[in-house]
Amino acid sequence: MIGVEDATFVEVTEPELPDIVCPWCRLTQDAISFEGHITTSPVHSASSSEAVTVIDDSEDELVKGNDDLYVESDEVDQDDGAYGDDQDDEAHGDDQDNGAERDKYLDLAKAEYREKMGRSAFERTKIKVANAQAEFRRLNIEVERCDGELSEIDADIEEYERNLRTARLKRKECEDAQSDYWKRAKAVHDMVDRAEAELDRCRQEHVSHLQHLEDTRRNAVAAFFAEFSQGIKDLKERVGNKHVPPGFDGLFQQTQHVQDEDKNKPR
Repeated sequence: MIGVEDATFVEVTEPELPDIVCPWCRLTQDAISFEGHITTSPVHSASSSEAVTVIDDSEDELVKGNDDLYVESDEVDQDDGAYGDDQDDEAHGDDQDNGAERDKYLDLAKAEYREKMGRSAFERTKIKVANAQAEFRRLNIEVERCDGELSEIDADIEEYERNLRTARLKRKECEDAQSDYWKRAKAVHDMVDRAEAELDRCRQEHVSHLQHLEDTRRNAVAAFFAEFSQGIKDLKERVGNKHVPPGFDGLFQQTQHVQDEDKNKPR
């Protein structure tokens, strides 16, 4: 992924204002204070008799593009002590000429100042534009990074949604299976209840049937012995005791004993 550190920045620095050399006093002035220097310095005042160009004896060169005020140092008559009356007569004319020259150089200085300031403003504008472009590139990189992170987040959200849907399906299957289990369990429980009820009913029927059979058997045995006893009595009355076969009385007594045991059995 592209990082923010890949962006190129241009350090914002305010360019230094150009320095302008005063054409009269040869002083280097800051561009902002140059115009005030021209208008306030007494050496440049049009009313002053000293409003003449100060010549730098160390150099014989033009003063900042001023061809008219260029004076060779050896042209001045040093032997003329006070410059004479001619010098005094030309002072007022020189003052007027120097005032015009001062305005001319002031205009030139202002033009140069505006030109240099324009170049400085242009340079500052170029720096601001470069910084704006660098910031724009940085923001684009940041947007791309955010888009990448957003895509990853969207992918994670889609995966979470898929997992959630899968979990919900599993839960539905478990709930259905649990419901089916409880249905089956209830069915088995009901079946067991029915089987136990049927077993109880069968047991009751079986007990009742056994009781009925036992009662039937007892009744049959009692009826048999009663009829057998009555038959022996009738036989004795008809034939007499002397005609009864030997051991017949013992058989009767044995039969009577069996009948008594059957009566005494627990039901």
